Amino acid sequence: MRHLGVWSVIGMFALTGVGGAQVATDNPPLPAPGRLIGVGGWRLHLNCTGQPRTGQPVVVLEAGVGDFSVEWSLVQPEVSRFARVCSYDRAGDGWSDVGPHPRTFHQVVYELHTLLERGGDAAPYVLVGHSYGGWLVRTYQAVYPSEVAGMVLVDAGEDNPLRMLANGQVVRASEMGASKTRLGNCSARPLVALKAPPKVAMSWP
Repeated sequence: MRHLGVWSVIGMFALTGVGGAQVATDNPPLPAPGRLIGVGGWRLHLNCTGQPRTGQPVVVLEAGVGDFSVEWSLVQPEVSRFARVCSYDRAGDGWSDVGPHPRTFHQVVYELHTLLERGGDAAPYVLVGHSYGGWLVRTYQAVYPSEVAGMVLVDAGEDNPLRMLANGQVVRASEMGASKTRLGNCSARPLVALKAPPKVAMSWP
């Protein structure tokens, strides 16, 4: 009977939601280290450190798939000693709002371009891309060549990777109609993680 009483109390706690860890919330556990900047109906998180220097490009850090600005927390302080350096969170990651779909390379670099422009950190840029971020910085250079002074590719993804369309068809990135960008209001609820189709994930480094 004593054991039955203990389990009854535990059951009451579970039903009444005393376990605080099970309470869902849209608020991030920590405040954003940078600024949330509107890019056309949704906000992206931009974290820039280091002093701007005349005639010197701004270093822009582009994280790998599923990662965000925190991944550069050991690199950014070192770079900020000699350059202005910015990390950011893509739409749906970190502290950023969800952005419009589909999430094409052109859409992402358009948002980054708008973010840097509205954030007040003007070109030229040295773009640093890790893994998936390597595709994005190369797309940025192709779309905005006059803004890019150089690129650093860190274990970057291969050129022209495989992508999966909404209908399940797998195509090369160059075969997609990716030049069209989208504007509009989006939900502010952040995504928990970026899920990649298995066939596409296999093509990533």
